[in-house]
Amino acid sequence: MPENKNKRQKVTVEELALSNMYQLEAMIELLEEKGLLTKQEVLERIKDMRGN
Repeated sequence: MPENKNKRQKVTVEELALSNMYQLEAMIELLEEKGLLTKQEVLERIKDMRGN
């Protein structure tokens, strides 16, 4: 069995943040395309969660 099976790849905080941003944007776009929500609804929810 290869020893590198459990090795983790090191990434920077910036790379992690960018990856997370792209994943969220893709999910929002797919949900919007399916008519399940709008970007405006997402922005309003974020604003509510921040307490603004």
